[in-house]
Amino acid sequence: MARLILDRIEGDTAVLETESGKMICLPLSKMPKGIKSGDVFDKNEDKITFNAEQTALRRERMNILKSKLFKK
Repeated sequence: MARLILDRIEGDTAVLETESGKMICLPLSKMPKGIKSGDVFDKNEDKITFNAEQTALRRERMNILKSKLFKK
């Protein structure tokens, strides 16, 4: 299983980052509906599934980092 993070959407293409930092492009039609930047996905062979738990953890970590960075 590979883990992917959605970096951005360009037109009808999803640009995802792999765990090794490599960027890959996939058609949006191969992705779950309603995706947004920062979402985490698991890829098993040809199936890509949204990982809600990892997405929530990642967003929480990012919010903590942002609050520390912009702390007054």
